[in-house]
Amino acid sequence: MGHPAFIGHSMLRRPRSFRMSEIVRFALAIVIAAGICACRHSESDSSVPTKNPAVGRWQAEISNPAGQPQQCVMEVGDTGQIAYGDSCPMPLTGQQATITTVSNGTFAPNLYVTGKDSGTFMIMGGGISGMVGAFRVEGRKHMTTRTAPGADIEWTRSSSEAPMRSAAASQVLPGQVQWPVGGVPAIAQRALAYVRTKWQPDAFLTSIQMELTTGISDAQSPAGGVLVQLNFYSPGQQQTLTFMPNSPASELMPGSSADPADQRALSASFMDLPDAVAKLRSKGLRGKQIKTVHLENYSPGSYAGDIEVSGSEWVIDSALDERGAVLAELPDRDVARISRPDDDSDDNRSGEAVPQPNKAPDTSGYVGGRPFFSSNSNDKPK
Repeated sequence: MGHPAFIGHSMLRRPRSFRMSEIVRFALAIVIAAGICACRHSESDSSVPTKNPAVGRWQAEISNPAGQPQQCVMEVGDTGQIAYGDSCPMPLTGQQATITTVSNGTFAPNLYVTGKDSGTFMIMGGGISGMVGAFRVEGRKHMTTRTAPGADIEWTRSSSEAPMRSAAASQVLPGQVQWPVGGVPAIAQRALAYVRTKWQPDAFLTSIQMELTTGISDAQSPAGGVLVQLNFYSPGQQQTLTFMPNSPASELMPGSSADPADQRALSASFMDLPDAVAKLRSKGLRGKQIKTVHLENYSPGSYAGDIEVSGSEWVIDSALDERGAVLAELPDRDVARISRPDDDSDDNRSGEAVPQPNKAPDTSGYVGGRPFFSSNSNDKPK
């Protein structure tokens, strides 16, 4: 497993809420049960440690939200960690988390069957945090979990050693990249194809966010770790989804409901990030290190700090607290402007300061009325 289930605080914020079908909840319960067994069965009255019977790889057939059966693979570690293969239905797809278990009905008293079940569990971390259920281990090859009455899922032990992640998932984002990341349009296309397969076929990409980090990362560069977040929207479900490829915790994070009128798709073709950075440097960007970048198809009248943005634009922050915006639409129209902490002007499309007598209200850190690195449309400036 390698990494804990929780990712530290980052400017790349994840959606605050998500919804799951009952079938998916059942699957989660099963997974948790596995973890529970891993924790509790490790206790023994013998001085010689016994191997936890739940540790190892398990498989089950679980129906996805559309009612179609999918093969799900789960791996339980001897320290209570759980990982799900990306063949599992949402929201289990690619999840990694930890669990806490007890040998009674404390966590799920309404689901626990006295004298039959082995205990109850609570799952923590990733996009399925807070899930509870009951579990039962029978012998060495069978395990049952439930997260709703009468919704048992039967797991059997698997001897497969195949990678938990599919080739399609592994190929979305290279593990080693340059910073600023190059080939972003191609990454976006691979991510879109993957999300449409694993989530909703009508999904479209709404924004891309990247930042350097000294903590847990999705890729490594000579400048340090890189966090990558791609946000999607399904018109049919009116739901959002965040995809963090290569994430050591959870790659696919179901989001919240969103009004279709507030969601704008990015075009399949847009200016690559290194080209956008080069354009800002030609306009006078001084900072050598780029800290964060954001690409979105902004509605008219949106602001990134004190820079007005509209259409598909890269918004780029340097280590010197400069903020630049570059129109990413192709063909290139050479539209770029820079804002600095010591500047008294905004909306400079040539990279040089120009007077602005009617400056917009200060919504620094906000884009389109919401925090710059937030995907929650309910976050508004105070």
